[in-house]
Amino acid sequence: MSATFVSADGVLANFLDGADLLLQETFGVGFDFWRMGEGESPLFVERTGNAVRHRELRPEQFAGEPGLSSQAAVIEGSGGKCLLGLPLGRSAGQPILATAAIAGEKPESVRRLARLVAGQLHLLQQLQRCREELSCCADQIGTNFEELTFLRRVSDQLEMADLSRETWQVAEAVLPLLAPMIKAETLVLMAETQGAASAAMIWIGSREIDVETCRRLVERFRGQQSGPPVVNNHVENDPQAGLFPGVRSLLLVPLLKGEQVFAWLLAVNRQRPPDPAPGMPYFPLSSHEYGSVEAGLMKSVASMLATHAKNIELFREKEQLLVGIVRSMVSAIDAKDPYTCGHSERVAIVARRIAEQMQLDEHERERIYLTGLLHDIGNIGISDAILHKPGKLTEEEFAVIQRHPDQGWSILQELHQLHYELPGVLHHHENFNGTGYPDRLAGDEIPLPARIVAVADSFDAMSSDRPYRKGMALARVLEIFQSGNGTQWDPRVLEAFFQALPEILSLWTSYQPRITDRRKPENAAQLQA
Repeated sequence: MSATFVSADGVLANFLDGADLLLQETFGVGFDFWRMGEGESPLFVERTGNAVRHRELRPEQFAGEPGLSSQAAVIEGSGGKCLLGLPLGRSAGQPILATAAIAGEKPESVRRLARLVAGQLHLLQQLQRCREELSCCADQIGTNFEELTFLRRVSDQLEMADLSRETWQVAEAVLPLLAPMIKAETLVLMAETQGAASAAMIWIGSREIDVETCRRLVERFRGQQSGPPVVNNHVENDPQAGLFPGVRSLLLVPLLKGEQVFAWLLAVNRQRPPDPAPGMPYFPLSSHEYGSVEAGLMKSVASMLATHAKNIELFREKEQLLVGIVRSMVSAIDAKDPYTCGHSERVAIVARRIAEQMQLDEHERERIYLTGLLHDIGNIGISDAILHKPGKLTEEEFAVIQRHPDQGWSILQELHQLHYELPGVLHHHENFNGTGYPDRLAGDEIPLPARIVAVADSFDAMSSDRPYRKGMALARVLEIFQSGNGTQWDPRVLEAFFQALPEILSLWTSYQPRITDRRKPENAAQLQA
């Protein structure tokens, strides 16, 4: 025999099924189950099998029994029957009572047996609670694992994102991971421009909410953001709800550089869950609302993106400082030799254009540009008499000139940030056939930046006026390049040079030396002050 319990929730129904089976096996009769209180009602709908259910028992028969809330009550009935009432705990704050008429047994025997059954049922309840707690723990562990996995994936994205990638490029990789974790229908990263939300944004998910609505949401709720993320699960109750059609709920987190907001991360409308299966509990308040977990994940991602943006800013400041130092070094060379003023920067410009023609990435091109700026830094240690000599150099003087790559290396090697430029500075006078200096490297042994700078350096040196000669005509320069192709210069670099020649000529002829600020003499009043 079995009972179907429809007015009990899923957990209680499972317990009553087990209790029903145990009681029938113990006492040999069917039991009625009641939820006590006002208007007592049975907890079952039907019972199948051959047993005939009699309604001669009512729960009010046990209402006055002492101790009924914690132990079985037995009443001697007519016809040698014992009326048994067995409490089974509570549901929704009301006691649950099992009742039956037991024939052919003494009341004391029924009472003892009922106590044993009650103890076993108590153990069943404890077991059920342990199962429920274990299930909750398993669900929480699963959720925590998903969150940790998500944060690890975000961290991996940030680790792979070098500082050459903009924050918005990193966000495009990270936000598609965040949206399903917080179950957001729409996730938007919106730039902050002059105290207002910009239309520039990254958009993930549904397009049911338009751009203007997102902008208005940020403007409306940004004032509430003074610490934790803004969480609003009832936007329809907002006084300005009419400005946000289709918006049910939102999460809003700022991206900060120090105290300054530079972007907003906005999640709109938590996805609605599917309808629960029959007999399963439904939690309407929590199933489609944003909570502390979603807010925490949003804040973590916003913090990571903001940190990346700050790191980029610091990197660029450091890079600008480094470039400033390099330009100061180049200015020192220019001040030493007026005939070569601008030579280093022209070489750098031409070398960068050759690198671009060879399809090197932007980061590599900028490093080659710095190599071009620094390639003759070793000339600082060369005597002015040798540098400015109008006639042919002696062998001893040329040997001194040949030391400038090594001297340049020595000057730069203490600057860790310029280590990439060292090979180009040291080897830009190597020949492709191994006859150059200082190390007689050949072919691909010569670092690529050095091979590129060698072509740019030779082009500017041959084309410019020097103390001992006038600059060569372009036709003569190209003839020399052709004759030295594969011996003095790398054929691949020369090919890129010839392909980009029209633009290189334009860059070279339009070059103007940088105008440096000169200090103005302070007047007497300023000096006295």
